[in-house]
Amino acid sequence: MARTDRTYEFEEEVCDALKKNSTVRLLPTPIKDWAAVGAQKISRALLKQIGDEDAAFDIQILMIELLDTKTRIFFCFDLFLKECDEAAKLRISKNSQVPTYYMYIKGPRCLARRDKKSSDFVAQRLQGYLERVKDPMPYFNDLENPSFYINGFRQESRDAALASIENHSALDGKDEGKEEDSGGA
Repeated sequence: MARTDRTYEFEEEVCDALKKNSTVRLLPTPIKDWAAVGAQKISRALLKQIGDEDAAFDIQILMIELLDTKTRIFFCFDLFLKECDEAAKLRISKNSQVPTYYMYIKGPRCLARRDKKSSDFVAQRLQGYLERVKDPMPYFNDLENPSFYINGFRQESRDAALASIENHSALDGKDEGKEEDSGGA
């Protein structure tokens, strides 16, 4: 049975970061709620705690990972207040070094605090996605059924990935014997 009576508590540092920067990156531990619904609930709770529960905001879910079962989801998202402009949102979401606030469950409460180990973990995972994946955010991975990427784009199934590999001209010998003009003398 899912808990619906959970309360969220944020350390003052989390609240101060949102007030000062108009953005904060949060890392909930695996939870059963789907990422977008969870991100909305968490964001509303943080805004309520800083005394601005009616504030307009946007979220950018950065990555979603299905863990050992389909009911445990790891996800990370950025919360932006409306005064944060589009250029800043893009810059922040594409930056793996933004401080991350780790969220964890303790009894009926969900607590959030700054955690260097969690920030380092998110930075490493996000940087890996940013360097290799060309798909738009959120980046997605199913640990029971790992994703296949061809030229940086996620393939929906192993069969589709294999078919794409088989049809890739660089692998089927069609370009053999052709030299590419390097533009030099």
